[in-house]
Amino acid sequence: MKRYFAAGSETAWGAGGTANHFYRITEDSLRADQQNIYPDNIEHAEDAQAIPGPFVVHGDFGGYAEPYNFGFLLERALGKWSASTIHAPSAVYTHSIVAIDSDITLERFFVAKGLGILTELRHPEYRGLMIEELRLESRMGQPLMFTVTPKGRTMDLVTSLADAIVEAGYDAILQPWMHHEVVLTHGAETLKVQTVRLSIRNQLADAYFTSRRSDAFLFEGRKLTGEISAKLESNDLIEKFEGLLGVTTTSPQASLTPYAMTMTYTTAYTFSGQGTLTGILKFYLPEVYLDTATARIRRRETVYLDVPFTAVYNRTVNYGIRATIRTTHAKPL
Repeated sequence: MKRYFAAGSETAWGAGGTANHFYRITEDSLRADQQNIYPDNIEHAEDAQAIPGPFVVHGDFGGYAEPYNFGFLLERALGKWSASTIHAPSAVYTHSIVAIDSDITLERFFVAKGLGILTELRHPEYRGLMIEELRLESRMGQPLMFTVTPKGRTMDLVTSLADAIVEAGYDAILQPWMHHEVVLTHGAETLKVQTVRLSIRNQLADAYFTSRRSDAFLFEGRKLTGEISAKLESNDLIEKFEGLLGVTTTSPQASLTPYAMTMTYTTAYTFSGQGTLTGILKFYLPEVYLDTATARIRRRETVYLDVPFTAVYNRTVNYGIRATIRTTHAKPL
């Protein structure tokens, strides 16, 4: 049976809209929750009353990050796209998505679950969503996988969902972004990474409630964290992490050593009329600090260094993370 999510933009918060992005989902726990209140009582051993509480939508959904739909989620996790470059002779675009302090706007959207079972079954549609967290994970030679944790206002049931994945020929063009290269750099020093996990976490607060539902989600900040796994070939990374280089008993460590991280993904799909020009997706984090270093031993396997990291806002380039994506869409869809 087919399983997919259909997503689209909303013109009014919680109103739904037209689905024009479709995702092959591998995991899903998205749900509506009535946070009912059961007051304590002194008359009976059991709870004897239920009061309607806040109505919220929460959970996760995830799957393959693919060129023809992933930009839609990126823009809603990071904010407005800032610039685009068109590649002649035909319409292929490279978009840059950078969230800057003065213009952070997280757009609302909705998703509907295409259950692909009984035709008379109505499909749950979750509305008024904003992305609270976008998690990315990839390893050498493997597809880029994403998990979205949204925060939502309401849910409805829709009577039908067009099987748009088949009708639009999506099966023929959906090819996941593949892990091409992830590197940490510090000056001339380069470290290639085997596995990377990145969390883009937006801090969203409820403004107030009417009729049990939030009237707005307020953006209060963003955290960029993750973990890398790299083959242990020297002590340089551990020394940088511990601040041992150049440190003496009379000259202790005065500052941390920042790295820059570039994550590059490609796809085998070539654009029509562009010859061998393929899609490309890049993330650039200009200032990354290593938090913990653990040399992992498993039997006789290669020893890897697992290092959690935190990325911060860089005052030279004026952002903490930048994403670029090359597609045939005039917007980063």
